[in-house]
Amino acid sequence: MVKEETAVILQMQNYSIHDGDGVRTTVFFAGCRLRCQWCANPESWTDKPKLAFHKSRCVECGLCQLGCDRNLQPTNISSLSGCDACGNCVDSCPHDALSLTGTECSVEDVVQRATEQSVFYRFSGGGVTLSGGEPFLQHRFLNHLVPSLTRIGISLWAETCGYFDMEKVRHLISDFEHIFIDIKHMDPAHHHRLTGRNNRRILRNIIEIHKLGIPVTVRVPLIPGVNDDEVNLRDTALFMANNLAGAEIEILPYHSLGEGKYTTLGMKDQCHTFTPPLQDSVERSYRYFTDLGIHRRTD
Repeated sequence: MVKEETAVILQMQNYSIHDGDGVRTTVFFAGCRLRCQWCANPESWTDKPKLAFHKSRCVECGLCQLGCDRNLQPTNISSLSGCDACGNCVDSCPHDALSLTGTECSVEDVVQRATEQSVFYRFSGGGVTLSGGEPFLQHRFLNHLVPSLTRIGISLWAETCGYFDMEKVRHLISDFEHIFIDIKHMDPAHHHRLTGRNNRRILRNIIEIHKLGIPVTVRVPLIPGVNDDEVNLRDTALFMANNLAGAEIEILPYHSLGEGKYTTLGMKDQCHTFTPPLQDSVERSYRYFTDLGIHRRTD
């Protein structure tokens, strides 16, 4: 018997209105090769479920350790080598102080959710948006999911960091109506320092997607002191003007809402703090793009 293809999904969020046209279901896949210093979703870095500890709910009853087959102390979240995220400690806790990020889902699980929500798609021009993490890392799963959704007339969009192997998903790209893709920094060395990878593959993939005729929105996460300088914004705008005719720009102001997750996941030493940009800075940044005739995306 052929094993059913599955993927770890962090969340299937219904009624999304900022991840594409209409009312959508956004499917957040686990797994990403980048390690962006400002990442608001560090639980998405690994493609496996991860244990999270919510300290404010813990009464130190010790039931979680009793439930652990490996006799680990789940509340010592930063030192859990050997934890396989089996979930026994989660089930043992009566106060919901422990949880797992991500659930192993089948293609049918996602198709069923989309089918249940399809009435909202029809009346709003919506559909399903694949996000993450990095959805295109899950190419084996997408080989089954994408045709299953398009076969029943579901509109497909994607949100991607751009760091994936294009050759493994090229045959699927034409099934997407629109793709959001990030440009975090134009300088390869700065990009590597900030994310752990250089940007050559990302920029190459953006151009490839555009050449395949898929509408593209470039998203720039705006972080003061990191990528909001004149040189970087001008270079990003010029890259779009020279290579992505008709593509839209969307600037995403940095926010600090994800900082608490690093502590919950035992990753506090990997948390970086930045300052959100002022609205004037966001508007000023847009002008580098609109002055070159690049359309600003609005919901």
